[in-house]
Amino acid sequence: MRTALRKALGTSGPAHRTLTTSGFEITDASRALGIQGDGLLNDSSMGIWPPATNLCTNGGFETNTTGWFQFQEGISTFVRSTSDFKFGAACGLITVAGGGGFGQRAFSFVSTPANGAVYTVSIWVKATGTGVGQSVILRLWGIGGAGADAELASAMDTVTGDWVRLRATGTIDAADRTNAYLAIQITGLAPDGAVMLIDGAQAELSSVATPYIETDGATAARSAARVQMPVAGLFTPTQGWVAARMRMGWVNTADPSGNPVVFDWRDDANNLLQLRFDTTGNTWEVQRRNTGGTGEVTVADTFALSAAVTVIAAWDAANLKVSVDGGTFTSAAAVNIPTLAASTLDIGSIAGTSEHIASDVRTFATGRGTLSNGDAASIHTLLSAGDPQMSQLPGSPTGLWTAVNGVYEIGDIG
Repeated sequence: MRTALRKALGTSGPAHRTLTTSGFEITDASRALGIQGDGLLNDSSMGIWPPATNLCTNGGFETNTTGWFQFQEGISTFVRSTSDFKFGAACGLITVAGGGGFGQRAFSFVSTPANGAVYTVSIWVKATGTGVGQSVILRLWGIGGAGADAELASAMDTVTGDWVRLRATGTIDAADRTNAYLAIQITGLAPDGAVMLIDGAQAELSSVATPYIETDGATAARSAARVQMPVAGLFTPTQGWVAARMRMGWVNTADPSGNPVVFDWRDDANNLLQLRFDTTGNTWEVQRRNTGGTGEVTVADTFALSAAVTVIAAWDAANLKVSVDGGTFTSAAAVNIPTLAASTLDIGSIAGTSEHIASDVRTFATGRGTLSNGDAASIHTLLSAGDPQMSQLPGSPTGLWTAVNGVYEIGDIG
């Protein structure tokens, strides 16, 4: 296996390839800094996300509590605390006071929001003492102007002694609203002294909650992630397969913009081979296109936030196939084969577009052979186990990337 792969790749020595990244991916190395990101540690995955801006200018309370205020009724105290935190070195601490009320705080993140704009708000919460077990609610509010104040979206959960993230997505539905707010509240008649910690507050012009971007007095942005790998020797437009194991960063019914891409090999928009999620039909789609036309095959799928999904695309000169979670391949005839000169392909995005997978990639494998339905089931089992080996994969495997511990290589690592 090693000798054959080295010959195909024109290399000597260990047949490893280093992936090219933009530096804006969420990795175990960036997670270890504890400043921002998805809040995970030692996750053995790479988050490939579109560019984003946190409009909540004091999301981490690193310096003060500026911009946060008591929202509507309810009695509570609110201070900056360094006794605990999810990101950085501080958090906000809400304490219910005044004879059994409920604590609520809010942050105005945008003035004169555009009518029809979609915003997502998110925040990390944790409780101590009698706050544990209380209900907490995150709200997106539109306020002011001639339009009535209104809750545009909300998310509720029970506060525990561990940090958890709440997120809510809504649409500004009146042109004359003057402000949009992120509001967080311990609901009901929580007892005096009930404490809720908050950190990592984020508001973004997006239909999904992206990993937290640290803010401390101003908005802050994260640029787009991009992961590329050399394609020579891995497969051809006529013959091959790709398999990806991912943790989804969104619900299939609340898709990010565009059509999130698993892999994309192209010269231009009319000459390409790709695997993506079609957000209109809620289907995984393998597409092959040349100037003469497009061939495609799709399979419907539903998944929850943070669900682990395995998707396999396979093709030959006459057909395209797709399998989800080891299921039977769905096939379709496709004879539009491009001649691709591009020496690299993209994993998880199309450069310069919004069509990022917006999820965590755990494993990515390639091959140049054929795959049966049994092979699809076997690949799914191997990738689900978390530490597959090249030698275990069927279908003449040519590449295996496991995103673990900040080392991202493609090649014969089995």
